[in-house]
Amino acid sequence: MWITRHGERVDEVVRKWQTLPEYDGWEWYDPPLTPKGQIQGVQAGNLLKEQLQLQGIKFESIYVSPFSRTLMTAEGISDVLQQPVDLVVGVSECCVTVKQLGMTNMIPKFAPVKSIDKFAPKLKINQSQLQEEKFEDAAERLAIPGKHILLVTHREGVRNISRKTPTPVRDTPYCITVHFTFNIQTGEWAVVEQFRIPK
Repeated sequence: MWITRHGERVDEVVRKWQTLPEYDGWEWYDPPLTPKGQIQGVQAGNLLKEQLQLQGIKFESIYVSPFSRTLMTAEGISDVLQQPVDLVVGVSECCVTVKQLGMTNMIPKFAPVKSIDKFAPKLKINQSQLQEEKFEDAAERLAIPGKHILLVTHREGVRNISRKTPTPVRDTPYCITVHFTFNIQTGEWAVVEQFRIPK
């Protein structure tokens, strides 16, 4: 399983971002990517494509947290890889906002699939998995032995899985991708390698 953090989000760069006309209508809990963050999504896609080609593999599935920043990042990645994505609510459970507001309260707030094309028009979505589950449970459920899977999620997702390994990844910049293995018999995770886009 490969896990990618989303790109640069506007609220971490522009203090009063919601007062700007281009962000009118965006909710405080769901800030979009900056233009740089959108470029980072494409860079992550190019880096992943290069690594997949070197290893002679392809992702069987790409699963995405339904926040706009992860969807916009996934748009860049899926466009480069020419693969659709699946929305998985459980992949967002690690996010601080979900922890604060609760998953039950967040599910109705996630962007309906029909409105995603307003901010991620190139993103092709296969299906949505809307059941409530913890991030770690979703990751373990999706980590099918012998399958190459990508999760596009939040910094906490990378950190949460990495803490379960003997070699935790402490620095999780925008669009870092960490390749993990999961042993379904023992429940043990391990870091294989990590990839970072240029700063």
